[in-house]
Amino acid sequence: MYGGSDIVDLEVYALCLLSAFLFIMLLILLAIGVQPRETIAPNTFHVRGIPLIPGISIFINIYLMLMLDMYTWIRFGIWMAIGEFYFSN
Repeated sequence: MYGGSDIVDLEVYALCLLSAFLFIMLLILLAIGVQPRETIAPNTFHVRGIPLIPGISIFINIYLMLMLDMYTWIRFGIWMAIGEFYFSN
């Protein structure tokens, strides 16, 4: 999001961060993929594309969260603090 021009300019730090994030995302997708699946009822509904579909949705949601303004995050934090205080009792 913020380092697109640095990646295009082939800056070393940006490429290192990009490769580290891609490696971490690959490890997370691999961890999702090796989870045991329930085999009790083989003829029932099941979801195809695991772990690809959840991985794509996580990536899109993180991208959309990065597009939010700083003031939106401040308001979100204030409302979360109010909710935590109100519902903690």
